Parts: sequence; structure tokens; C-alpha cells
Amino acid sequence: MIIAACSATRGQELRVTLLNGVKLRLLARLRGVARRTPATSFIRALIDAARDATNVDEVRAMMAEAIQRRFCTPGQILDEVRDGPVRHSQLARKVALEIADGIRSPAEGWLREAFIRFRVPPPRWNTVLRDAATGQIIAIPDALWANRCVIAEVDSRDCRLSPEDWNRTQERHTMLTALGFAVLHFALSRVKADPEAVCAEVMAALTASASRRWPRAVTMARTDDTTSRPCVA
Repeated sequence: MIIAACSATRGQELRVTLLNGVKLRLLARLRGVARRTPATSFIRALIDAARDATNVDEVRAMMAEAIQRRFCTPGQILDEVRDGPVRHSQLARKVALEIADGIRSPAEGWLREAFIRFRVPPPRWNTVLRDAATGQIIAIPDALWANRCVIAEVDSRDCRLSPEDWNRTQERHTMLTALGFAVLHFALSRVKADPEAVCAEVMAALTASASRRWPRAVTMARTDDTTSRPCVA
């Protein structure tokens, strides 16, 4: 269990938020302030929890949430894993390497594993696509092959999309296609069950898109960058 945030009302109620979003309320009266209580940093607690985990998706989820909620940075995770004990750190180190590559969700981690296994050329992960004229964000695709203008998206919710989510996905697909991208969508269940077929479809799209050119109306930057830059294939 990792405490992500904590607040208290005056002398009475303590509110605790856990990393997975669960909120607790402790109603016991606080009669004093704890002083010199041994504690550790959030990043250390996160990596310690990762060492205790036995499931790679659990580690992926907790690290992704920590980054998305700005409790820590990718660099802090990499530093803590690198400098920490090696014992029981296999999963933490595996996910840290994924994070260094740009992975930001368990579903993307599975897709990356499939690409490595079946030798798909490595894409850029979570690249920010912006309107070159306004600087507004157009999309942040899961995987992008910039030199072929091919995008791959993986959805962990499979067929349980709400009508609103479905409409947004279709609008985004139409917009990216109109800009000149080839967009592929995969359910996570399929990536897990038949990664070879998924990778074959990606390879076919890359081959078919050899003549595509990057749209001048779009610039790109990594998710963690603060500025965008023109694409260089």
C-alpha cells in the first residue's frame, strides 16, 4: 500500500488517498503531531512496492499512475531502480526499461513485448502530435512510426467502450486518417492471444506505407518534452 496524499481537518479527521485512487477517512481524534517519525520518499515507497509485486501488469499500473498523477517523474523511477538493491527487482527493472522507452500503460507494455518478440521495427511511444500552426495537441498515439506515418493503438477496455468513448475514438481515427496517417487499432485481449497476427498486420501497414510523407501541418514531441519539433524521418 502506497499513500499518495494525506490531509487532515483540525484535530479530528484524517483523509488518506492511496495510489490506486482509493480514499480512506480516519475519524479518530488526533491528539498530537507525530514528530521525528521514520518515513521515506514516495519514489522509494513506489519501488519497494514494485519489488514486492509478483505480476508485471501490477508494476506497470502503479508506475504509470504515479507518472500520470505527477507524483514522480520517469527519471526519478529510473534513478531509484538503478541505484537500489538488485534483489527482487526484476519486475521493477523490466518496467523501468519500458518507461525509458516511452511506455506509459500496461497495455502498451504488452504491445511493446510483441513488437520485440516478432521483430517489428521499434516505434516512438506516446509522441505528442501538434498542429503546426496553432501548437494545439492533435493526438498522443500509443505507437508511431514517423518515417511511414503509421500509428498503432491498443485499447485495454476491449469491447466495453461507452458510446461516448467510441465516438471519440472514431472522430480521432477520421482526423488522423485525413491528415495522412495509417491508423491501426488493437484490443489488448488480441495482443495477448495472437501477438504474431497483430505484428503481421503492423508489418503489412509499414510496407504499404513506404511512400507516405510526413504531413507539414503536424509537428511532434515526446510526451515528457515541453516543446514540439518538426518531424525528421
